[in-house]
Amino acid sequence: MIKPTLKDIAEYVGVSVSTVSKALSNSKEINEETIKKVMDAAVMFNYKNMAAENSVTSAIGVILPEVTSFLHSNILEKLELKLQDSKYNLLLGIHNFEYSKVEKYVKLFTAKKLNGIIIVVDSCDISDEQYEKIISVCNANKIPLLVIESSANRDFNSHCNAIMIDDYHAIETLTDQLIQNGHREFGLIFDRLDYNRLETVKAVLQKKGIELPEHRIYITDKRNQIAGVEGMNYFLEKKDFPTAFVASYDEICIGALKCAQDFGFKAPEDFSIFSFDNIRISEYVFNGITTIQIPIHKVADIAISTIMNEIVNGIDKSKTITRITSEAVIRNTTGPVPDRKR
Repeated sequence: MIKPTLKDIAEYVGVSVSTVSKALSNSKEINEETIKKVMDAAVMFNYKNMAAENSVTSAIGVILPEVTSFLHSNILEKLELKLQDSKYNLLLGIHNFEYSKVEKYVKLFTAKKLNGIIIVVDSCDISDEQYEKIISVCNANKIPLLVIESSANRDFNSHCNAIMIDDYHAIETLTDQLIQNGHREFGLIFDRLDYNRLETVKAVLQKKGIELPEHRIYITDKRNQIAGVEGMNYFLEKKDFPTAFVASYDEICIGALKCAQDFGFKAPEDFSIFSFDNIRISEYVFNGITTIQIPIHKVADIAISTIMNEIVNGIDKSKTITRITSEAVIRNTTGPVPDRKR
């Protein structure tokens, strides 16, 4: 059988051989749509030369939602340090919370015959069927796969190594503390992409018998501090101002606290608030933000040891599903219900 060539792929896609070559190298000169078409054609043609020409020895592919947030940049840093200890390189892909890009990088990394792939899913909306597709691609190429998933409710049916982040108990700890301090009115300020955390917070509040009408849930397409500013502005403009807030993550919390401060309100004197991620500055701003942290060192240790085990011993049919519990970090933005509600 005649082996397919770059020219065959170029003619099929309708681009030049040079464009195909650049697309297979994931060049920034080529747009995302063309790269996807070329990658799909390469897989269809079973273009094995692509792997040989672009192979990278002793490397793990890591696919992240982004690297601009503290959480994801911290995960990347810890994974890279662990890989360096194991004498492996790291190749990075950014999926921007889009499944199509996750699939693109999985195909790219399997084509390059990397030693393993780690996907940090976070709030990327991936269905069970889409997961099965990713797992099938990795299995067909005999490449170990591990997924770090922010939803503790995902059922992988032992088809994939996974680390599940469980925020429930930490949220419950902080919620119980606030309720014991007299808080019954909660407001939520959430990034639309953070729906896993949002649903977990709502589930905890419902379990505790806390009413959460729709007007006390602010969901925004904005991100980071500006999202917090807009969210707090929304609540300050209403007569119904909750005594306690939960924010998607610390950057949003900082924006909310700054906005409240500009209007003469302070935490915990006038309201309480907690968030997630325990970013580096959260200990030092607003007298210390109460937050929830993922033990990222532990996540990185388990992720790399699991991948390395399959690299050394071969892909095991029995997969490892590890649940890691987040931790509540109680500081100074939570306290007793304010005098106005006593």
